[in-house]
Order: sequence, then structure tokens, then C-alpha cells
Amino acid sequence: MLTKSLIEKYFVAEKNACLVFIIIGIITTLVAITGYLVYKNNFWKGAFIPLLLLGTVQIITAYMPYKKADEFRTANVYAMDMNPSLLREKELPRMQQLQRSINLFRWIEIALIVVAAVLIFRFRANPEQVYWYGFGVALLIQSAILLVGEVMAGQRASGYLLQLEAFIKQIG
Repeated sequence: MLTKSLIEKYFVAEKNACLVFIIIGIITTLVAITGYLVYKNNFWKGAFIPLLLLGTVQIITAYMPYKKADEFRTANVYAMDMNPSLLREKELPRMQQLQRSINLFRWIEIALIVVAAVLIFRFRANPEQVYWYGFGVALLIQSAILLVGEVMAGQRASGYLLQLEAFIKQIG
């Protein structure tokens, strides 16, 4: 049963998870820059690109839901009492789109993990290709972090979406 408390918990959890993801993205970006500037070897030159690129993507994609979480939380708690049809008209389509996006990103992250594994196994024993080995290691680490975050976001969204759908059926 969807309650105001459940709405509050969902958006607080979402905001906290986004904050953790932003922090991990910042750390990853700093590791990329530090590794590239300090070690100046081909491994770090290869690792730099996926660490920096995916770390930056992680920061940007986590910032928007972090920024909007409080707005959505208050709007949906208000809508539950004052205008439940807004949950049907706005929140349900938003959550359905979010669920589709999460599923798409999971597949992208799985594909990146496969690519990373191929790079690692192909170039791990080849000293002349250590750049691609570093690229693969960094891509694997970042893709795995993103996939774990996506799975957790999917679980949170799924539970909330089920409660939202049940509430909307109940109100008609």
C-alpha cells in the first residue's frame, strides 16, 4: 500500500544513493587524473579514458535525480492527499520511463563489461599492448560500479512503482 511514508522513504533513499554515486564519480575522476599525471605509463594512459569519462558521466547522471529528489518527494506527498490524479498523470509515466531507462543502461553496462573482459584477456600478457589492458581494467571497474548502482536503483524503483500502480488502481 502506497503511503506518504513510503514516498518519503523512496525519495530519501534515491537522494542518498545519488550522493554516494556522485562521491564515487568524483573519486574515480581524481584517481584517473592522479594516475595519469603521477605514473605517466601506458597502463594509466589507457585507464585514464574510461575512468575519467565514466566517472564524469556518473557524476552528471546522479546529480539530476539528486537535485530533483526533494521536489518530487514533496510534490508526490502533496498529490497523494490533495490531487491523487497527478500521481497517475505525472508520477506513473515518469517512473515507467525511469524503469525503461534503467533496463537499457543495465544492458549497456553488461556490454561494456564484456568488452572490458575481452580487452583484459586479450592484452594481459602482451607488454606492448599494456595501454589496452589498462583501458580494459578501468572499463571493467567503472562498468561494474555502474551496474551495481543500476541494479540497486532498479530495485528501489521497482518496489515504488508496484506500490504506485496498486494505489492508482485503488483510486480508479
